[in-house]
Amino acid sequence: MNEELVSRIKSEINKYNSIINDLREKYNRMQKEGASVAELNKVAREAQTLFNKCGELKKDLADYTNKYNIYANEAGKKVLKDKDANDKKLKDAHDSFIALQISLLFKYNLNAEVSETQDEEIEVVSHTKPKHKLFFKFLAGGLALTTILGLGYGLSACHNKDANNSNNISIIQNEDETREPDDEPVINETTKPDITEEIEVPEIESTVPAIEETNPVNENYQILNDFAFLTENSSLYDSGTEDKTEVEKIEKYQKVLRLSTDGNYDFVQTEDMKYGYIESSKLEVLPELYVEVDLSDQTVDLYKDNDIILTTLCVTGKDSTPTRIGYFPIKYKTYDTYLKGPGYNSHVYYWMPFDGGIGLHDAAWRDEFGGDIHFNNGSHGCVNMPHDAAKTIYENVSTGTKVLVHN
Repeated sequence: MNEELVSRIKSEINKYNSIINDLREKYNRMQKEGASVAELNKVAREAQTLFNKCGELKKDLADYTNKYNIYANEAGKKVLKDKDANDKKLKDAHDSFIALQISLLFKYNLNAEVSETQDEEIEVVSHTKPKHKLFFKFLAGGLALTTILGLGYGLSACHNKDANNSNNISIIQNEDETREPDDEPVINETTKPDITEEIEVPEIESTVPAIEETNPVNENYQILNDFAFLTENSSLYDSGTEDKTEVEKIEKYQKVLRLSTDGNYDFVQTEDMKYGYIESSKLEVLPELYVEVDLSDQTVDLYKDNDIILTTLCVTGKDSTPTRIGYFPIKYKTYDTYLKGPGYNSHVYYWMPFDGGIGLHDAAWRDEFGGDIHFNNGSHGCVNMPHDAAKTIYENVSTGTKVLVHN
């Protein structure tokens, strides 16, 4: 994996984050000063462009790490069980990864002189000891084998954990909108504007009130920036007052990003980019280190200090033996063992049970992870992962580390 390429993409994301935050502050300042709709929309459109670029950057990085994940998985099988390894699959995975790497190196104006026969350095662990001690290490901010690399996973394409997320911007439109030659919208400013869905943030006209206006005097009001999950089924409201309207229902164990609180209600951002208020008593703050299993996306994430340091595809339980949703502690962890049950006796290197006999582990017998595999070829309830992803999680967690499983 090319460190310079990964660093360049992360640097671009950080640059856009900084500009977006500046635009957010500019937008709020202009709004308070009574700027026209056209002036506000000009700032909002500029922010929209940057959000779109962040999405493209995230996709490039996700594609790159997923290709590397597939290649590393095949390389791992080659070392762990040489006779059964599929050389063609390994070559195809290698060639596909290198082709994408060359393409991205050119795209980001980096040195793309990579030989077709060049081998990416991968650390692969054998049954007894490492046969290859090669490239596999963390970059600053947490680069791991299958990581999406510190993108503020799940809640925003370009989340900046130091940003004040209470300040949001949207493009204002009206049914009677016409276009001037400079392509700026013209709006009857005496008419209450509608808000588009182009930037998925709270509406300006108090459908989701600005944080400053919602808690003007409350001395318990606090700005936050941490993750939490729902301890029971709840509602997302448009305000934290008695006169409030339900925005949507949220299921137990869903994760949210807490932005502020007054002690009674937390202002949050949901995983589907909705904003609103949830009763504080129905939320539990997640610890600095935890594992998240998303059954819908078939992914496993490792979080540390509110930053994602690893993301990997996985395979969870099939319909007859599903993986339970919940919030569990890892009971213990064991290296190099066998999992036994009705009709199976499977060897794994990294075993981390968290729900009875259900746990996180590597699965060398699988060629692919993610997607819809779990519907027809799911596990007996365990969370199957590629070898190197399981290794990274194993090396970071300990007895008692929490595992959040949700849909």
